[in-house]
Amino acid sequence: MEEVSLPRTNGELVFRSPWEARSFGIAVALNAGGLYEWEDFTANLVAEISSAEDYDVEAYYEKWLSALEQIVVDQGLLSKAEFVERLALFSQQEHPGHSH
Repeated sequence: MEEVSLPRTNGELVFRSPWEARSFGIAVALNAGGLYEWEDFTANLVAEISSAEDYDVEAYYEKWLSALEQIVVDQGLLSKAEFVERLALFSQQEHPGHSH
């Protein structure tokens, strides 16, 4: 399987916004809780990145989030609708006072 490297600067993980760090933490926590195998998640991530016509490293965590959605739905942890609903809640927490 192809390796996927996390964005780093000077050896430290780089998150451009809170949702990126949050999605990273959720993926790690769900794996640590035994809810899925890390290899399954990384296979999803590699597939997401490989399917992008013009992959941009700036979009890494967008691909990460898509891979997380896929594994969460595939494992029956949440439905796609529930995942999208939770994602909307996270977005509201990141931008308090904004309504869409």
